[in-house]
Amino acid sequence: MLKGAHGVIVFIGGAIAIIVAAIWFGFQDQKGDSRTAREFLTLAGAGQIAEARALLHPGTADSLSEDALRAIFDPLAPFEDIGFNSFSWSTSNGVRQGRIEGTGTTADGCSSRLVFDMLNGEITHFSISPLCQRQGQSV
Repeated sequence: MLKGAHGVIVFIGGAIAIIVAAIWFGFQDQKGDSRTAREFLTLAGAGQIAEARALLHPGTADSLSEDALRAIFDPLAPFEDIGFNSFSWSTSNGVRQGRIEGTGTTADGCSSRLVFDMLNGEITHFSISPLCQRQGQSV
């Protein structure tokens, strides 16, 4: 009887270890996704469009030229503070999809809602709303 109880304890311990590992790897992926999104916004806000575009998924980059991305970001004020507070992700057949949401705030206090859809750590879609314009420019 003691032998059976020990086996159950080992099984439960193994199951807990697998669950903890999955959660830990998920958090690492979320941190990586938020780091990529933050880097994208920082680079684009600094006018480093080619570098920002390199963080896009190839399918997204193919549909969004460097000139088109520049047209989006040139009139926008760069974010001074970027934070993400909502993370969701799933993995199926080795493909990891995620969505992160948060807020970006400019130096003059304008705040935008940020949404990024990710595929294996690359940006497939992003949304910034409202668009915070640079002083003296209209969007």
